[in-house]
Amino acid sequence: MKKIIFSTFYLLFLSIAIVGCKKEDVNPTVDTPSPTSPSGNPLYSGVTITTSIGGVITDQNGNPIFDAEVKVGSSTTHTNADGIFYLPGVNVDQSRAYVKVIKSGYFLGSRAFIPQENAISQVRIQLLPKTVEGSIDNSVGGTVSITGGATLTFEPGDVSLENGGAYSGTVNVHAFYLDPTLEETYERMPGDLQAISEGGAAVSLATYGMIAVELTGSSGEALNVTSGESVQISMPIASQQSSSAPPAIPLWHFDEIEGNWVEEGEAIATGGNYLGEVSHFSFWNYDIFFPFVNLELTLECQGAPLQYSLVKLTSTQMGVRYGYTNSNGFVSGLVPTNETFTLEVLDECGQVSYSQTFSTGTNNIDLGVIQACTNTNNYTNISGSVIDCSNNPVTNGYVTVNQGTTNQVLYLDQNGQFSGSLLTCTGGNISVSAVDLTNQTVSASQSYSTGSTVNTGTITACNAIDEFIFFTINGTPVDCIESGANEVKSFFSVSDSLTIVGNNSAISSNWGNIYIKLPPPVSLGSNTVHFILGATSTTNGYYSESSATLNITSLDFNPGGYIEGTISGTITTNSGFGVPHAISGSFRTKNE
Repeated sequence: MKKIIFSTFYLLFLSIAIVGCKKEDVNPTVDTPSPTSPSGNPLYSGVTITTSIGGVITDQNGNPIFDAEVKVGSSTTHTNADGIFYLPGVNVDQSRAYVKVIKSGYFLGSRAFIPQENAISQVRIQLLPKTVEGSIDNSVGGTVSITGGATLTFEPGDVSLENGGAYSGTVNVHAFYLDPTLEETYERMPGDLQAISEGGAAVSLATYGMIAVELTGSSGEALNVTSGESVQISMPIASQQSSSAPPAIPLWHFDEIEGNWVEEGEAIATGGNYLGEVSHFSFWNYDIFFPFVNLELTLECQGAPLQYSLVKLTSTQMGVRYGYTNSNGFVSGLVPTNETFTLEVLDECGQVSYSQTFSTGTNNIDLGVIQACTNTNNYTNISGSVIDCSNNPVTNGYVTVNQGTTNQVLYLDQNGQFSGSLLTCTGGNISVSAVDLTNQTVSASQSYSTGSTVNTGTITACNAIDEFIFFTINGTPVDCIESGANEVKSFFSVSDSLTIVGNNSAISSNWGNIYIKLPPPVSLGSNTVHFILGATSTTNGYYSESSATLNITSLDFNPGGYIEGTISGTITTNSGFGVPHAISGSFRTKNE
């Protein structure tokens, strides 16, 4: 899947050179309250527009998450087998659209961005697993260490039932630390880095670390911090940020209803860590804040808007930030005042197609229309239409345009038609396939040359996807979908080992068949994997005692029950002289 598809700029503060003091020294005038919407939130205008929103939901390894619930205002949908969703014609605030994603076993995922009326914006969100990082006895307290270097310290009685009732017993701490120096953090964090300061002003943040925390009891009951008590959070100060880290930094929690950060308290730098006290749990963030202006621009190639193209901004002080154009080639976002940036437009292979330098002041900046392709070799204009099994136009669906390991998504209009102007790699082919979200069916893939105008004609999406195994092996997609001659199934043996089988009769190579066996005990979460590739049994084909892990997120042992999850790791085929093959993907099979 393609790494990103955003319609606004996200702040990737990989190296922050601000000389930090207390928050009032960062921007002494920023606490002047901003104009507010009727809801009282200064980030929203109170003016509603109609737009469309699509996107890709994955786990932290980039594997698509099936059947995640996606909410935008009062509109709701679910992701399909590709982890893709589409919500056409939704009503959002003209200043801020807020997307929430809910999936059992994961922390709440979300994204906020600046929408555009009558356009299609796309988002990409990585959901974080609710991993139990440690446990304490509530009557004793204790410290729980979180992967990545954060710690949570509890005093006796710090935890109660979520409704405020007393709780005694084991407290399980589900947590995930987000390193501010990693680019992945900004696909994993909630919302964006827009916030409300203690003074009621709308501000932008530069993060020095985030953490997601949820507490549960021994029977799975929801817990939180006891009223009037607090828990200490310690987060490491990254070495890349140590020279700019202020001695005191504001604490911010994420408001899951409004979709923005809210200032609440302060953390102190002590021994290479920031220490702060919090009175409740959700996502917490250690950040400085600063004034901002709005930046917008439109990308075109040969007079056509460049859709879903990667825009990279780099500045000496504020590091790197990325954005993706929407269906109109438009991208907008909030950036720091008084900064000089290098703007680059990148194609699917990461090559720079266009570059320029510009500076921001204290007023909003519009860079206008930019002709961003240097030649037609890295530009493909594609169009066509999609029908269902009854020859009716597919109005709720999309096509994927795949080149190598990347995937772009073009959504269908009310007539089942699609069109797009995309930056593609120079030379080679693209693979195009269609998905009918209403009927949960797909088409066969079609291949075309890049650097040209492509009309696919009418594509029929009529292959069922109730059961599937979607893998990528060494960057090559392998789709096993239950349809016609292709079969996907799973079954348990007498010894309770699990076998998952998938085949794609259209693929003649050894990757066309997948046979997976999990030794007992099989359970939710991580499981050891034994692979058989290019075979229907353990007696032939390519196989390996692999170092891959199968993460089962839904497990129904009953006949007809579904088993679903993701896989990641490496395998080594016995005829490949020990050459490792990277594998990742997702699956949904019915127990026979």
